[in-house]
Amino acid sequence: MTDMFDKTLTDVDPNKFSNRIAVDLEDFGSSPVSSQLSRARKGVLTKMAQKRKAPELAVPAQTDRYASLPADMPSMTEDYVGWLQYQKKKWKIQKQAQKRRRQLFGEKRVDATDAIGAIFRKQAELSYMSTWQILQLRETDTPGEIKAYVLIDRKVHQLKVLVPRQLYLNLKQDDLPDVSVE
Repeated sequence: MTDMFDKTLTDVDPNKFSNRIAVDLEDFGSSPVSSQLSRARKGVLTKMAQKRKAPELAVPAQTDRYASLPADMPSMTEDYVGWLQYQKKKWKIQKQAQKRRRQLFGEKRVDATDAIGAIFRKQAELSYMSTWQILQLRETDTPGEIKAYVLIDRKVHQLKVLVPRQLYLNLKQDDLPDVSVE
């Protein structure tokens, strides 16, 4: 390693522009100048000492969750109540396993074909869960349509809000007046 930093005499001044040689990338390694450079820059391979790893703690073997179930399942036709209790226990164990999988691996498994859909779904979920601040509601030319300017996650979004225009009349008399509503 110390040999690399020894002084050597060179007749070429590296600070002068006229002494620099322009080398083409395609000619790399074929010219005598590059071969001298490659010999000079050859490094020595050294092995790095590996750090000691902490001893792994003994992981207790996972117990079989289904061991709490009775060895044989009651017949549905002969003992329906017993069969139903057995199924409820099994469903409870399956629900706990599903909850555990969701904690470890996420809500829904993403397929390669559904990756773009998952990105949009996640973005929509984040927008839905964050705080919305209504900045302005603006009327449009179309009846029942309003433009809403909303601040979501420090970004201003323009949303189109459709307001259904239905009119309900509660009349005291049975006969309807002669009025047309558009």
